[in-house]
Amino acid sequence: MPSLSALTSGQRYLFYKNAPDSDPTTFRANFIDIIGTTLRISKYCENNVNTNSRMVTMPTFWITNVETLDEITRKQMLLLPEDILLMIDEYV
Repeated sequence: MPSLSALTSGQRYLFYKNAPDSDPTTFRANFIDIIGTTLRISKYCENNVNTNSRMVTMPTFWITNVETLDEITRKQMLLLPEDILLMIDEYV
């Protein structure tokens, strides 16, 4: 897991979020930056629905884990290029 301070602006990540008063969830978004303790992201997508294409902000302490597409695909035994393309389609 890359630390939040090591994320690259413009890169798409899978974020694990545990906000108060809600169930833990995951979402995909493009990292913008961190200002103080506020995470700024764009192209926020939860449950395969593009819920917000504009900038979204949230406290950094809500984020429990972050993964890149490379890390996700390394965890799975993908045998065919088609499998990788399907996973990319889900990730983007």
